[in-house]
Amino acid sequence: MHNKLFIMVLLILHGLVSNSCKKDGSAEIPEVFLSNAPAVVGEDVINSSVSLPVFLSGASDETVTLSYSTHDSTAEAGKNYTAVTSGTLTFNPGETVKTIIISILHDTVGKQDVYFKVKLGNPVNAALDNSEISVRIINVDFASLTWSDEFS
Repeated sequence: MHNKLFIMVLLILHGLVSNSCKKDGSAEIPEVFLSNAPAVVGEDVINSSVSLPVFLSGASDETVTLSYSTHDSTAEAGKNYTAVTSGTLTFNPGETVKTIIISILHDTVGKQDVYFKVKLGNPVNAALDNSEISVRIINVDFASLTWSDEFS
C-alpha cells in the first residue's frame, strides 16, 4: 500500500491520473483510499485538528461520493476529539484528492496518548480499498508531567 500511495501522489502531481478501461472496454471503477501511514496530532493547541487526505485512484467522469465517521478506541469523542457520525465526501469529475478534518479537543489532564479511528463507507461510483485509519493524539500534558516528575 505504501508504494501505491507514493505512485498515486506522483501521478496526481504530474497530472497523469486518468480513467482506465477494462479489457471489455467498460470504464474501470476507481478505488477510494486513505493513507496507511499513521496519523499523529498533538493536543497542545486549543483549536487543533488533524487533516486526513482521501485519494481516488483515478480521475472519474462520474461524481464519486462516500461517507466517513469517527470511532472511539482509547480516545473518547467529546472529550479528546469532535465526533463525526455521518460525514460525506464528494469527488467531482476529475478530482482525485479530498481532505477530512477532525477537531482535536484540548484538556489539561496528564494522561497517555490516545487513539481513535476514521472509517470510510458507502461509496457510490467507486470501490473502497484502504478504508480505515487510526489517529494518535499525543498528550503533551502527560509528556510534561513525566519530564517534571523525573527531574524534580
